[in-house]
Amino acid sequence: MIEFKLMKTRICLDFSFFAVLTVFFFFNSGNALCAFMCCIFHELGHLVAMRLCGVNADRLLFYGGGIRLSAELDDRPFRVRMTVLSAGCVFNFLLALIFLCCGIIEAAIISLFTGILNLMPFSYLDGAQIFRAMFERYSSGMRVAARSYRIFQLVVLGIAAAFAAICGVIPDITLLFFIAYCLIVSKI
Repeated sequence: MIEFKLMKTRICLDFSFFAVLTVFFFFNSGNALCAFMCCIFHELGHLVAMRLCGVNADRLLFYGGGIRLSAELDDRPFRVRMTVLSAGCVFNFLLALIFLCCGIIEAAIISLFTGILNLMPFSYLDGAQIFRAMFERYSSGMRVAARSYRIFQLVVLGIAAAFAAICGVIPDITLLFFIAYCLIVSKI
């Protein structure tokens, strides 16, 4: 792993990031580059929100699962946490709208997919952190929140599987690997 500091943020480049990026470029260089740029734009959304809310980024990690920006948000007000956690997806949806208005349909779909995928309530994705914080805030206790969150994860997974089956979606090999990776690390 290559590590260095940029201002107060640790930048970490893991070998697995370059391996996955190479596989993506090998299968389809145009979509891979677009997906990479959508991921960068997603993290830029988090950075902008952090800057506006006075939160410092601790680490920016490039690894096989994508790009992950870390900051300590637990001691922040709920409103700040929700703003920072949702900003990446909002940026993806705005980028998708811009691409759509410019007539770049495939790039719009990739950006939209990136935003929706990050809203899924699994493992380290933004959706998991957003929904976990919401369940903790609005549940009567941590045990109820944890159980409710697990049920919610299973319902979302079931809906996604049913939607894929009904629509006859046959994803390419890279999407299958990514979905398998999410399921393995999601602790369901």
